[in-house]
Amino acid sequence: MYMKCGSVVEAQQAFDRIPRPDAVCWNALISGYAENGEAEVALQLFRSMQQCCGASPRTFAAALAACSTLAAAEEGRKVDGRMVKVFSLQRGMGVHRQAEAGMGIDAIHRNVYVGNALIDMYVKCRSMVRAQEVFDRMKTRDVVSWNVLMLGYAQGGENEELALEMFTKMVSSRGCQLDSWSVVAALKACSNLAAKEEARNPQEKLRFLVTGVAIHGTAERLGCDSNIFVANALLNMYANCASMVDARRVFDKMQRRDVVSWNTIILGYAENDEGKMALQLFGDLLHSRCCVQDRLTLVAALKASCTLSTQEQGRQVDGTIVKLSSLEAGMAVHSLVSERGFDLEDLYVANCLVDMYGKCGSMADSRRVFDRVKHRDVVIWNAVISGYAQNDESEAALELFEALLCEGVSPTSLTVVAAFKACGSLAAQNKESDRMRALEITMAVHREAVTKLEASEWDAYMTSSLIDAYAKCGSLADSSKVFSSNTGQLRNVVSWNVLILGFAENGDARRALRLFHRMRREGCRPNASTYVAVLKACSNSIPSSLDLGSEVKALIYRGGFENDGVLAGSLVDFHGKAGDMVSARQVFDSLAGDGDEAWSALIAGYSRQGDASQALTLFHEMVNAGIKPNGITALAVLTSCSHAGFVEAGKKFFHEMPSRYGIVPEVEHFHCVVDLLSRANQREETLALVQGMTKRWNFEANEVTWTTITETRGVESRSGDAMLVAKQEWPL
Repeated sequence: MYMKCGSVVEAQQAFDRIPRPDAVCWNALISGYAENGEAEVALQLFRSMQQCCGASPRTFAAALAACSTLAAAEEGRKVDGRMVKVFSLQRGMGVHRQAEAGMGIDAIHRNVYVGNALIDMYVKCRSMVRAQEVFDRMKTRDVVSWNVLMLGYAQGGENEELALEMFTKMVSSRGCQLDSWSVVAALKACSNLAAKEEARNPQEKLRFLVTGVAIHGTAERLGCDSNIFVANALLNMYANCASMVDARRVFDKMQRRDVVSWNTIILGYAENDEGKMALQLFGDLLHSRCCVQDRLTLVAALKASCTLSTQEQGRQVDGTIVKLSSLEAGMAVHSLVSERGFDLEDLYVANCLVDMYGKCGSMADSRRVFDRVKHRDVVIWNAVISGYAQNDESEAALELFEALLCEGVSPTSLTVVAAFKACGSLAAQNKESDRMRALEITMAVHREAVTKLEASEWDAYMTSSLIDAYAKCGSLADSSKVFSSNTGQLRNVVSWNVLILGFAENGDARRALRLFHRMRREGCRPNASTYVAVLKACSNSIPSSLDLGSEVKALIYRGGFENDGVLAGSLVDFHGKAGDMVSARQVFDSLAGDGDEAWSALIAGYSRQGDASQALTLFHEMVNAGIKPNGITALAVLTSCSHAGFVEAGKKFFHEMPSRYGIVPEVEHFHCVVDLLSRANQREETLALVQGMTKRWNFEANEVTWTTITETRGVESRSGDAMLVAKQEWPL
């Protein structure tokens, strides 16, 4: 009684008053200590009992339970590529040997209680091979034997398929009755399989969804679908299978919900790109006061803000692109986090806050949270470095990467990927000095990665990031070298795509197209991104690649990729650059969706052909259709206005870009307007724009800026005037 109530001191005192405690008393005491988290005390008592009165099967089961408790608190270590609780496993195997000596091997296999305790201990220690061996040797099994092993496979991160096979055997077997935990184990296995990286393919998701629906049907036949543990497992399974309609149906049907139910549904919406619905449910939970929120509730709400940020167009605020609506939602959640004292004390919550602010574009807030955390792990370093890299603050990202190394924190593959991304962004600034410096830093980060990371950590994503960084730095020889040195899973469609695109963007279209043919010969199946890269190469080598472009177009339709928004835009762009606006329009008109990429490409095509009226008409159609223009669209519109002499229309559109369309002007947009004003001989306005571009938007006037002014005015002597003014007012 005392042990069940958690009063171990009183239980020990009661035991100490017994003159001659028998095995039942000893077992109650040992089991009690194990169940109350004091496994070491339980194992000491187990040794004492053996010396005074010998151990019974129940005693061995209690000692094994203590080993399971030890395993729950132990950090795993990698052994042959698997995480194992080594210390607890050694203790458990010692008890196992003692049980064999005391009971006999055959007796253990006949005792279902000891057998179940052994399976549970090996599962908790992550030794699934030994757990399966015990299960296979048991003469008698009950539903607990099946459930414990199934849960082990389901939760272990590998061999979840075995859990589903076991569940199928249980369903078809007449000798074993399923219960609610059997269903929970099967749902966990299905859920974890659907959440894996390789299950991102919609067809794979659908396969696991079909399996999950079948398990749901079994739960209904058993009458346990209303069990809260089963219902929560169903919510998680449907969310991971990307079927939020089914998840919501289960949630709405639940007569009783706990905090796990709310957390699962909110996180499900957040991770399935429905951040608005996730935050709406979070608000419902706060107002209903039906259960107390925990740290995971707040984490789910922060992730919902991150999801919103991916769907929101940034706006310029004090020189920074910020996702304002998402940021406001995230800050509201942060205030709740602070009220509960989580942001500094709970590292997991702090990581999510740093990540949320980074995704919303507020690196000042992200850094503020990061700086206030006293004991940082590599996850929070990754979050802040990735935030700077994603917001094109390459210098800050690389400084923090260096600081991480100086503090002795071991980087992970995600740290290195963020550093490679920062190197690529630095190189993309189109200054030769930046490119050379970015290349040097990329090489240094590459050396650190080789030194600090194990070979098993070099995944395809990191390899592709390195290839991309070298390509952006203009070192295609290094990109090719990294690509060639990797084989097997590290050379996948992503790495092929990155290399092909690298050659295409660096002007070597012929090499890019040769790589595409080689990729197909080696049996790697192209995807939509492959064809985007190939079309870019074809566009850069017109007219020599017109025939190949037609061949690629046929492959796209044969592969069923024609409705991919980005790829459709690339197809329209290819035809537009080839001067074939009839084909460009045909591709555009055949699209089922309304991707902004295709609209932008068609507008740019008409602009390139000098058909400004058609380009502007199409732009208005795009806006009226409810499609938000992007920076590429804006560039095409401004170019059309410049070439057609629509000065007032161009000026009006440029000033409305940030406020009306949410487009942050880039240096290319300024150069377009400089061209527009210079063609109209509006000298004062041109120079005022250049001055504003420098002071307000932090874009330095460069050689392109002044060349645009002088070339459009067409007088060489005036070119000298412009440069003289530049040198006097804005030193170059």
